[in-house]
Amino acid sequence: MFGSSKKPRASFNLALDIGNGSIGGALFEVVSGEPRVFYSAREPVAFQENLTVERLTAGMLSTLKSSVALVEKYYSGLSAARELKNIGVFFSSPWHSSETKVLTLDLTIPTVITKTMIEKLIATEDAAFRGHVARDGGKGKQPSLLERMTMGFRLNGYPTAKPYGQKATEVSAVMFESLVSRKIRDTVRHVLERLHPTGTLSYYAFPAAAQVVLRELSGLSQFVTVRIGGEVTDVMLVRDGVLAAAATFPTGRNSLERKLKRFYATHPHCALASLIALRRDAAIGTKDSAIVDEALRSTKQAWLDSLRKVCADFSRGGFLPRTVFVFEEEGVHSPFPDWLAETPSELFGRNEPITVTMLDRNSASFFVGHEIQKEPDVALAIEAAFMASGVAL
Repeated sequence: MFGSSKKPRASFNLALDIGNGSIGGALFEVVSGEPRVFYSAREPVAFQENLTVERLTAGMLSTLKSSVALVEKYYSGLSAARELKNIGVFFSSPWHSSETKVLTLDLTIPTVITKTMIEKLIATEDAAFRGHVARDGGKGKQPSLLERMTMGFRLNGYPTAKPYGQKATEVSAVMFESLVSRKIRDTVRHVLERLHPTGTLSYYAFPAAAQVVLRELSGLSQFVTVRIGGEVTDVMLVRDGVLAAAATFPTGRNSLERKLKRFYATHPHCALASLIALRRDAAIGTKDSAIVDEALRSTKQAWLDSLRKVCADFSRGGFLPRTVFVFEEEGVHSPFPDWLAETPSELFGRNEPITVTMLDRNSASFFVGHEIQKEPDVALAIEAAFMASGVAL
């Protein structure tokens, strides 16, 4: 017999989103070049009243195991008919340290640009960045490379897609590099190897993946994204089609939750969204409303001040784009997007209207198709789209 009558198993893939307020996973297949999600699950990271790095890390790793267990339970019913081929792990802040930098090499005379020149330039910056992250991380928290992307070249100030073999007196490269704690990466790998030891495992920084997908699907080369998480907010600037800058500041949904602790002591069943609605409708008492008002006011001021500072830093390289994409880590519902939408032009330093687009569950279908999906997840949709665009599935 020259061939087998047994049909090859259909393949599918896993996108794993490791946020700071929750962890989610999506199983998807690629049909005619388009990703299609057929299962997803997301688990919240346990709220820490007194937050420390150690407690947040322990909570994340515990949630990782329970999230993967949910995916594994669903996957076990599919394994006979389908094969898990690729696993993509996407880290959000604060689990990665990233930088975008323009590296420049000045030459005294016109010189043929070689790949070795660029590699030496990148290696020098890589060593400096690793040293900086290692010093900040402390003993036992040595960094491991998450990903590195060279996103553009210029020769004598002019952009080019093919710098090698050409002569120039100055060459510059835009480099994005992201590092992750080796301990966290090894723990994640260990958990996932139990799920499927033979699957291809890849690691990414969420900001880099998001800018690729948003750029390709929106057709825009200039925009800002703001992602609000449980503990931090990530801001990203895309200029001329590349990730020009990224910043993180430690204010998120849980910052507001902690300030509302006094109210929750007497109203233990009141969720944040319900609480804000009750305050808006004047359905809580005067004493309690004062607690809520002060928590909202102080959190709003701190968050907007931090966002304003990030925007000011970003604008040093020129005017900020007029398009802003805003989304919250799935499961996080807060007033932060409304606060941004109140005065976007002032925040982004423009005297003209700013287009603020909220990416939520209703936007997930813009990135992927869904089969049986009760609650579409926009972050997982972006990650599935990124994996489908760059991997032959």
